[in-house]
Amino acid sequence: MDSNHIHTVELNYSTSGSLEDQSWAPLIELNAAYTYFPTYAQVLTEYNRSNFKPVFMVEANYEFEHNSGTDGGSTQNLRRQEYWTMLSGATGQLYSSAHSWQLQKGWKSNLDTPGVIQLGYMKNLFASKKWYDLIPDQTHTVVTAGYGRFSCLAGMALAYYGKDPSLFKDLSFIAGVLGRLRKHFAIGSITTSTCVTAARTSDGSLVMAYLPTILTITVDMSKLASMATARWYDPTNGEYTNIDGSPFVNTGSRKFTPPGNNSSGDGDWVLMLEVSAAR
Repeated sequence: MDSNHIHTVELNYSTSGSLEDQSWAPLIELNAAYTYFPTYAQVLTEYNRSNFKPVFMVEANYEFEHNSGTDGGSTQNLRRQEYWTMLSGATGQLYSSAHSWQLQKGWKSNLDTPGVIQLGYMKNLFASKKWYDLIPDQTHTVVTAGYGRFSCLAGMALAYYGKDPSLFKDLSFIAGVLGRLRKHFAIGSITTSTCVTAARTSDGSLVMAYLPTILTITVDMSKLASMATARWYDPTNGEYTNIDGSPFVNTGSRKFTPPGNNSSGDGDWVLMLEVSAAR
């Protein structure tokens, strides 16, 4: 075995993780999550494994591509994938587009696309914070209400039952039902999901929450170490909006609602709560 390189493998469509295959698992050093469902579901599945290895998002929907049976790589869907991923315990993620992976004619003119530019805003945001210390708020002790419980559960169910039916014949019936529900009622769809992912650092210096649409969420402010500055981060232009009344004391619960549509006319925002010691 090559000891000089990190080993990983991308497994099965339409959702999987490298550690699912027991023949590969002993060789894996970086766990690759692969999914066309809401990304938090597969990333959290890998994050919670007893045989945990650092997980990254190896592949989700590509920009300018819409494969059959998927939600497609619209700019808004890409943002949802990216922020759900990073607030669910991932170490990072990969991006691609129909232009770049196929080297379509004119691909060199399609490198600085909206999806790439907004991916840069995401990278800049997390790189400026202690992202590596963030712990996913899986039990909703930080964002306690308004996080889209049903959407979150639907996404997790798809990650479990939405595997390749040939691998889990006992689940094929349930997988088929979920597939039809997803197709006809958009249950578990990236595009319609209202699932809020949140994470905090153990020292209470930082809380981040991604809202895929305009919602009112409730935050337990006692999870912060001291008085906290509150801002909204626009994932479509990389700019902050201060929240009236900030900074806030770290006691009790407080409701937060985005200021309206972001600069692209969509409803997704990132809530940033930071104490003075945060980077």
